[in-house]
Formats: sequence, structure tokens, C-alpha cells
Amino acid sequence: MWWLGLVAAAGQMVGKVVWYYLGASSLQWGWIRRRLDKPKNLARLELWRHRTAERPLVAGVLLFTSALVGFPPFAIVSVLAGQLRMNLVLFLTLGLLGRWLRFVAVLGGAAWLSTALG
Repeated sequence: MWWLGLVAAAGQMVGKVVWYYLGASSLQWGWIRRRLDKPKNLARLELWRHRTAERPLVAGVLLFTSALVGFPPFAIVSVLAGQLRMNLVLFLTLGLLGRWLRFVAVLGGAAWLSTALG
């Protein structure tokens, strides 16, 4: 169960790295670039970048919680992590750990339920 959960988590994180880089590259897209031309929007982006860089523990806890419980949705958090330039190693480590624990819990719950009902 633990190995299956790890393999599933690793596969999920391969996909989430795509979302991460999509978020990072999205700031170069024309329609997003036009939105960032407004000083208020650019200031807001820089504020959040500063907050996540200044408080990596808070950003890490949010990322881990999202990976573990799915709220906020991990796909959205992955895109935001890329946009906010979160450290990729931190993203991969916390995301993998959260997803691994989530999948092991689901697999363990399913095994327990099948024996309880079986």
C-alpha cells in the first residue's frame, strides 16, 4: 500500500510540475501581461511574491495542506506556486509528501472498508 501510494503520488507530481511551469510561463502571455501592465495588479503580484518568499513556512503549509486534503484545489495551488516563483524543490517535496499521505489514506481506507464489509 505504501509503495503504491508513493508511485501514484510521484505520477501526480509529474503532472503538477507541468502545471507549475504553466503558471510560471503564463505571466508572459499577452492577455495576462496586459493585466500586469496596470500598476495595481503588478503591485499585488509582487506583494504575494514577497509574502511567500518572506514566509516560506506559511506557503509550504498551504501547499502541503492542499496536496493532502485537496482544498484549495492542488491544481490551482500548483499554478500559483509557479507564478509566485516558489522554490521547485520545496514544491516537489511538500507536494509529493502530501499526495503520498493522501493516497495511502485512501488505499488504507478502502482496504479497511473491504474487510469490514467483507
